[in-house]
Amino acid sequence: MAISALKDLLKIAKAINNFELNQKLIELQQELMQLQDENRALKDRLRELQEQRDRGKKAHWANDAYWLPNDGDWDGPFCSGCYDGDGRLIRLTKLETAFHGIATHECPKCHQTCSPKKPG
Repeated sequence: MAISALKDLLKIAKAINNFELNQKLIELQQELMQLQDENRALKDRLRELQEQRDRGKKAHWANDAYWLPNDGDWDGPFCSGCYDGDGRLIRLTKLETAFHGIATHECPKCHQTCSPKKPG
């Protein structure tokens, strides 16, 4: 809507042969396009954060980790340190060998270790 009005103004500025007005309108058009890009990026980030929040509402704490319900089963495990700290669900990775016979999983972000088991 604003871009089409700006394009109309550019046509008028060209028709009346006002170079300075035409340049200012071009600058305004560039700024408007930057604002649209920024707005799009912010909307994408907001949607991402809302999805993350909604997933987090479903998170279930059990046996050293967070889990998400998934069609009668459990998806996870997810790091408790990252989730409790900043609300991010970071999937734990399985260690090749148990860490000192204690931990079987590690968070790739904060490196917290634990031995989670699926909720029963």
